[in-house]
Formats: sequence, structure tokens, C-alpha cells
Amino acid sequence: MKIVFIGAGRITRWFLDDIKNTKYHNDIIPYGIYNLTIEQEKEYQAKYQMAKVYNSLEELIDDYANYDLAYIGTSDRFSKNS
Repeated sequence: MKIVFIGAGRITRWFLDDIKNTKYHNDIIPYGIYNLTIEQEKEYQAKYQMAKVYNSLEELIDDYANYDLAYIGTSDRFSKNS
């Protein structure tokens, strides 16, 4: 399963680190990432060996045939319980 990530915050980092520790880690491929800050995108791309960095959400959406799941890492401040 190829996953793309929207957001390069701590929640996304935790999720990516958890993938490495699951018994399914060989079946889950962190494929690409989009974030407002390109430096963070490139950092995540290098650390998690992602094939793609997206320059816009439109580019990510248009690439839908190349991934199976989009993970949206929202920060705690957007939680309705905050």
C-alpha cells in the first residue's frame, strides 16, 4: 500500500515512525508528501525514503493513480475537543 501524506508535523512523524515498527512495515510504502514548507517536505522525503514531494495539493490529487491512501496529519489545535 502506497501512502501520501498531507502535513509534515509531529503527528505525521509519529505515524511514519509507527509504520516502521508494525509487522506490516514491508507492505506499507510512504510514497509522497505535501506540506506548506518545502524544507520540511524534503526532510521527510529523505528520512522516510519517499519517492515524491508535491508542490501543491492539486498536484497530489492529480497523482491519485500512483497511491492508495492519503493521510492528513492535522495538529491537535484542530481537534474539536481542544
